[in-house]
Amino acid sequence: MKNERIHISIGFGDAILPVIKCDDGRDRVPLKPICDQIGIQWKRQKTKLLNDSYLTERFGMTLGVPRYPQMDEKPVEREQYLIRLDRVASFLNTLSPRNISAQGNVESTEWLKAKHDEWDNALHAYETQGIAIKPGNSANIINVLAKIDGIKNPKLRQVAIEKANAAYGLDIPVVTQLGFGD
Repeated sequence: MKNERIHISIGFGDAILPVIKCDDGRDRVPLKPICDQIGIQWKRQKTKLLNDSYLTERFGMTLGVPRYPQMDEKPVEREQYLIRLDRVASFLNTLSPRNISAQGNVESTEWLKAKHDEWDNALHAYETQGIAIKPGNSANIINVLAKIDGIKNPKLRQVAIEKANAAYGLDIPVVTQLGFGD
């Protein structure tokens, strides 16, 4: 693990999770607080992931020492299991709302059901239409596309298309336009 003094954290429910920049260039977060926040048994999840080499690899699970900025006076030196920040949603997709409900956590159950529905719809839209837009973001993307459409300089247009593709997960083809000088 890199030992950096810059602290980045994200909010997950009522938990503040430190984002750890790892040696492989990936950002990771501790998994136990996520499980605690949802109200699922951490030991059961840890066993499930560690006994499945595919899931361990898929989630980029590793041991590391997270630094909680709010606890700098008494730093935590205990290793914790970390997963890639960009795979938290994938981990949550492995959870069953029925199992969470059976443990008495109705609020987490409803939240997780809504997230599963949102992610399923987004994946379907991406697979069938090539684009998935989060509800409420469509006006922003349409404005960006309209602005790109108005760019006459082909080099500037190419840069704008590349940035829009990266920012919104689009796949607008970048082609050399005939008739415009380089």
